[in-house]
Amino acid sequence: MGRRGIERALFGATVALLCRCSIYNAGLLPGNGGSGGYAGAAPPVAGQGAQAGGGTPSNGGSGGTSPVSEAGASDGGAACDDALMNGDETAVDCGGSCPACPAIPCNQLVPGPSPDTVVGGDALVGWYRFEDARSMGADSSRAANNAGSSRVTQGSDETHGCVAIFNGGAGLELAVSVRESMTLAVWMRTDVPGQGSFDKQWYDGSSVIDADSSGTVNDFGLALLAGQPAFGVGNPDTTLHATRPIDDGIWHHVAATRNNTTGEVKLFLDGVQNANQLLPKGQRSAGDIIGIGTRRLVAELSDARIYERVLSVAEIADVFAGK
Repeated sequence: MGRRGIERALFGATVALLCRCSIYNAGLLPGNGGSGGYAGAAPPVAGQGAQAGGGTPSNGGSGGTSPVSEAGASDGGAACDDALMNGDETAVDCGGSCPACPAIPCNQLVPGPSPDTVVGGDALVGWYRFEDARSMGADSSRAANNAGSSRVTQGSDETHGCVAIFNGGAGLELAVSVRESMTLAVWMRTDVPGQGSFDKQWYDGSSVIDADSSGTVNDFGLALLAGQPAFGVGNPDTTLHATRPIDDGIWHHVAATRNNTTGEVKLFLDGVQNANQLLPKGQRSAGDIIGIGTRRLVAELSDARIYERVLSVAEIADVFAGK
């Protein structure tokens, strides 16, 4: 080979070596480079795992910045900022080892009917949902029959939303809004039996929705009597008792209907008729105040309703279902 041939061979070998080193350092050489370069760092050692900044297809590297370090949850921990619920988070990016989740307002916990869609809305003259902690007696019906509140506090329940807490010395008072046919309905939870005994009149018990007046007069009321719901009317004083107690610490729906013409009263527990009886008929003209949760009631109440007509069995079932 002549001198010119030797020079050409050396030049070609030098160029090839330079190109090979450039490709290697860029992380592109098959079998050694990943999808992203090493930016001047030393290439991975054969048999070792991928390092941040790159990796080799042969040893499992994916190249680029490690997605595990960005998510912060490779070991099952919470990321707190990835718009996902992971690790020990109780909601997306909050709770557990992340910052505390914001409290959900009680009126957003459970979807409920509106004044336009509520069962029997045309006859609803009192609807107490306890959604405003500053005005626990606010009436959500179109009658706007707001109640005065004394020491009633607001609570939150995951199945019933906003609840009113009665501690034995609290109560609501409102103007009497029904005197003839009616339906009274409320959700309640208690493990305290209330006042009275099974052989007493409703007004000896703790008031649930009650328009009792002193003396033998034309009054009425729904109460908790020795752990059992009871509805009664006066003149003569007569009380219908439910056949089972509800002071077991779980939620129960209690409803009472009264037909003014016939005097028939029905008690419903959890959407099902429990008892019925003919009581004195005619207008309930005595008294001006309905008390809710008075006479030492210790309970939580939710969704208290007063209707100026008798709801049907099907409507009671719908109220029980939250409609």
